[in-house]
Amino acid sequence: MNIVILDDYQDAVRKLACANRLDAYQAKVYTNTVKGLGQLVIRLKDADVIVLNRERTHLNKALIDKLPRLKLVVQTGRIGAHVDVQACTERGIAVAEGTGSPVAPAELTWALIMAAMRRLPQYIGNLKHGAWQQSGLKTASLPSNFCMGTRLKGRTLGIWGYGHIGQLVAGYGKAFGMRVLVWGRAPSRERA
Repeated sequence: MNIVILDDYQDAVRKLACANRLDAYQAKVYTNTVKGLGQLVIRLKDADVIVLNRERTHLNKALIDKLPRLKLVVQTGRIGAHVDVQACTERGIAVAEGTGSPVAPAELTWALIMAAMRRLPQYIGNLKHGAWQQSGLKTASLPSNFCMGTRLKGRTLGIWGYGHIGQLVAGYGKAFGMRVLVWGRAPSRERA
């Protein structure tokens, strides 16, 4: 069985405790992404199994039709529009998706909200140059509204969708005293 693992930018697969399970198979891990039908066909032509990391590579009908050995497509998270499930079904190719944990993406979302609202990237830059807040820097080089950022308490947080990730982010927002609004499909709005 020939397994091709795509788009593992951080080379995480080989660092997993269970990575040795791949030793029994012919497995190739790619840490970069290629685009274009021709490049993808060259990379995938002998694959029996393709493992997708996130939605970085699109498996459309044109590509699937050029992969005669393909029997299984595995997605590390949820299957999205990047995989033509209908084309896979027509060819008898099984498609499997992972469940994953919503904790890491929710925490990263919250970290990005905090960084943006509190201007952390700018302050980290200042600290690298030996300055805290505006001290030690020419004030003319800073925007007039440059300060420690904006507090979150009392602000409104809009969330698209109220799945597992959205629910966690909403909880973080509420913990910070924010007004949380949710939009999405009807089931998401009902759960909110």
